[in-house]
Amino acid sequence: MSPERSHPADNEQECIERSIPMDVMPDWRKEPGTGLWEFGKKIEAISVAHAPETIEIPENIKEISKKLSNKETPTFFNGPFANVEAVRFTTDNRILIDTKETNLFSYLAASYANREHMGDNPIRPLAAQATVFSPDGKKIVLERRSNDLTDFPGKLSVFGGALKPGESPEQRIVEIINKKLGLDIAPDQVTATGLCRENINNIFCALFSIRLNENQYEDGKHRAKEKMKSKERMFYQVSAEKATESIERIFLGKRDITEWEPNAFYNILYALAANGLRTKDDIEKILQRTREKLQSKPFSYIYPIQKHLENEINK
Repeated sequence: MSPERSHPADNEQECIERSIPMDVMPDWRKEPGTGLWEFGKKIEAISVAHAPETIEIPENIKEISKKLSNKETPTFFNGPFANVEAVRFTTDNRILIDTKETNLFSYLAASYANREHMGDNPIRPLAAQATVFSPDGKKIVLERRSNDLTDFPGKLSVFGGALKPGESPEQRIVEIINKKLGLDIAPDQVTATGLCRENINNIFCALFSIRLNENQYEDGKHRAKEKMKSKERMFYQVSAEKATESIERIFLGKRDITEWEPNAFYNILYALAANGLRTKDDIEKILQRTREKLQSKPFSYIYPIQKHLENEINK
């Protein structure tokens, strides 16, 4: 992708239908995630234009970030992130995202420093995630996040990760799936389904669904069994068809959004709608029940930076 800030066919302002304000954020304890695209609405493209500039961050965030530098390890390092600067939706169903550059430690420091006023947070990483379906579309493959991860350890999730500067979401999700599952996913197996924002850490996430072919599915099952035997990873399959026995039980029963990495929660809902497995009304019922539960029992979250800095954070 070209580093220049431009989008294909984006030379007429009247094509912009609306923009997402960067400084208006809900209370993440009562709304840990927000769907930003209409459920079931087709996406023609998710286009990312990257400006090769590193964003400026306030001094208090710089100071916290510096304290992380001596915590860097082979699995915890200050890699570059694409930082969302603007999100616009067009009248022809494209999502246009402008980014600059930031890094992991600035992200961790900024999300912690702005945890009570996330609308002031200048760090907004861009990520990509995909819900993976079996060849017949009747099963969804999930994973449980490792306890060693910096965000949402041990939570249920789908497959994804942060984008580096200049990457496209489609390219990134193919790379992630192929690396994590050891498969050979082709770009034409990837369908864009939506866009959401994880409000706890201020992460924008491009959402996709992927339908495996028979060979990929069988190969993936074999690899998953090996990883589970070694206790390296934990995978699950749930039925996408049987409403009362699977999806609604997962989302409305014991494993509601409080048991999920929030982007994954929305990712599956968008994937179900895009694949005709749930209507907008079905999904709204799930979300309404979720909102009601969060009113009485707000989301709780320990920011990962606390684990890495221990008592140093307030020095």
